[in-house]
Amino acid sequence: MKRAGLVKCISLILAIFLLAVGFAACGKKEAPKAEPKAEPAKEQPAAAPKAEPEKPKVLKKIKYTYYPVAHTTALYVAAQEGFFAEEGLEVEFVKAGSTPDMINAVLAGEAQISNSSLPGLVNLAIQGREPIGVYNLVWRHTMETVMLKETADRLGISRNDSIEKRVKALKGLRIATAGPGSEADILYRLYLKEAGLDPDKDVTMTTIKGLDLWIAALKTKQVDTFSSSPPGAFQPVVDGYGVLYISNMNGDLPALQEHPYQTVWVLKSWAKDHEEEIVSFVRAAQKATDFMFKNKDKAIKDMSAYMPPLDDKAMSMGYDSFAQGWSKDGRTTQKAMQAAMDVLFQTGSVKEKISTAEGGLWTNSYIDKAEKK
Repeated sequence: MKRAGLVKCISLILAIFLLAVGFAACGKKEAPKAEPKAEPAKEQPAAAPKAEPEKPKVLKKIKYTYYPVAHTTALYVAAQEGFFAEEGLEVEFVKAGSTPDMINAVLAGEAQISNSSLPGLVNLAIQGREPIGVYNLVWRHTMETVMLKETADRLGISRNDSIEKRVKALKGLRIATAGPGSEADILYRLYLKEAGLDPDKDVTMTTIKGLDLWIAALKTKQVDTFSSSPPGAFQPVVDGYGVLYISNMNGDLPALQEHPYQTVWVLKSWAKDHEEEIVSFVRAAQKATDFMFKNKDKAIKDMSAYMPPLDDKAMSMGYDSFAQGWSKDGRTTQKAMQAAMDVLFQTGSVKEKISTAEGGLWTNSYIDKAEKK
């Protein structure tokens, strides 16, 4: 009895102990697990700013007035091959009927840049207009004189005869020019005076403006002769109804060999505030000059965009002829200017001699600045 009571008592004590332990376990809160320490944030490289869309380049606008002949091929190439645009220029080509028309366009403010032979610049300077040549396009007088084959055969004369005989044979002929003061008019007067003939009495000068019209007039026998820079003068030769009569490109008239024939010019009053545009124009012209000497086919294609329609053979002949006379660097020298001035004064093409020193009628300074970039 006592043993059973003891066992019962021990069981009770054990149950109470287990119950207490259970309560303690239930009441004990589990310690929160430590959160893993966050690593310090790595510094991110600053985001590159978004590139602004490139703004289209604003081109400076210039008007250039020209007559469609090949001595200005460098400028045709500069336009067609994008050299003007590369230099920040938008050049509008304004076609004119003759050199006087080109000069008048600049004087009237209808264009800012043109090209001219020396007589045009001299006569402007005498009038107090102050032109300045900035880039020489051609280093030789380029006008080629073509004659109607029928007329040459009737006179029994050809390019094999002396220049004196050929010039004297012009007496009594009908001559097409673009009018008084035009390049052809000046050239024929030079020829005729050298031969002792009176341009106003011994020949008939007919004003016809436009190379295509000269060609048509010769073909239809309305005139006997005209003079033009290549390739225009070669079209009648290629077609068989004309013959090359006097060739300045081949040295028929020695006095016109070292001759700054066609110069890009502006008025000094405009140049004063537009140096940047002139330097850019000159740099584009030089790029084009380098290009055209190395790329005959492209140069002919670019030239064709500004010329009357001419036969491919005539264009090729014109390029080959001009390659002998195009300036390679655009520069002028006082020696050449003075020699040309002397010839023009002796023949009456200019009425007064003026200074041929640099800074008067011409300057290489814009070329110097263009080359520094």
